[in-house]
Amino acid sequence: MLNKTILQESVPDHIISVVQTIEHNGFQAYIVGGAVRDLLLGRIPIEYDLASNATPNDIKNIFEKTTTVGEKFGTVCVHIKKKIIEITTFRKESNYTDARHPDLVEFALTIEEDLNRRDFTMNAIAYHPLTNTIVDPLNGMNDIQHRQIKCVGDPLLRFKEDTLRPFRCFRLMSQLGFVVDQDVIHALKKLSLSPLPSPTRIRHEMDRLILGKFWLSSLKLMASTPWLKKIIPNSPPIEPKELPEELLYRWAWLLSNTDLSISGKKWQFSNRCIRQIKLIHEWNYDEKAIGLSIKDIQISSNELMNLGYKGKTLGEIQKKLLKLIRSKSLANDPISIQNYLKKQTIYSE
Repeated sequence: MLNKTILQESVPDHIISVVQTIEHNGFQAYIVGGAVRDLLLGRIPIEYDLASNATPNDIKNIFEKTTTVGEKFGTVCVHIKKKIIEITTFRKESNYTDARHPDLVEFALTIEEDLNRRDFTMNAIAYHPLTNTIVDPLNGMNDIQHRQIKCVGDPLLRFKEDTLRPFRCFRLMSQLGFVVDQDVIHALKKLSLSPLPSPTRIRHEMDRLILGKFWLSSLKLMASTPWLKKIIPNSPPIEPKELPEELLYRWAWLLSNTDLSISGKKWQFSNRCIRQIKLIHEWNYDEKAIGLSIKDIQISSNELMNLGYKGKTLGEIQKKLLKLIRSKSLANDPISIQNYLKKQTIYSE
């Protein structure tokens, strides 16, 4: 059930304060987007975005500390109480010839016009925290109630405007467990050959997708549409997989049929993360084995040096012991390790 009754008491004080300040200066302001959706579902929003009929210049004049990274798209960031809140002026629909940004940013007069340009109906709901009122011209609340992902207007048009939106669709499915509307699925299939957004933008959505509760169901839809093959051509079969709820383990599985020297760089993993992914592959996703390090071996470096292992041979025996313990060929206890070392040439001497 939608949690309409506790909306007002769930909104943080700093958001209420910003809305009050904007309205005291003669403008309107609403909470919009994912924050409203999450509040209705009883979830804690990660962030709050506001929409207002105040222009970027108005917002800069109203608030003492602002940054204007997205000003050309109507967005100004307000800094208040160690928080950063994005405030975007009401905007109208526009053409997106680069499949990412609108060609022309045209401000709108009403919140309804602004909501009509958004991606999914569940994100096209506005909430006014001072009057505790909801603006829902596209029946987004009904779609949330029925756990459906629907686009605002024509899905083909919405996805062509911004080619990251299909990935947002898959990510929302993974996080919320909603069913994707058939019209949306049809559009996903029809646009599967369209140009992709940058790996950076895709990676941001995929990181959240593969940590979602319904990640395998979402990946199955990605595979069938077939957007998954577009981004990872040699992706593994999407079958039930018991993996830790950790980002690198799940990426390791997705990239298990790829050349990590290429795919690791494409998806902008650090060298350290690539080494960890290789380790995950080497030890078949065994958390205990992967988590072991030389410092966990139940014999110290000093003890090994007293046995004659020094310099290069010290490092070599430690790596060998670690590999044996990881593979469960040797128990990680002092007696077992001592017995093993007795059989080694250097110790025998």
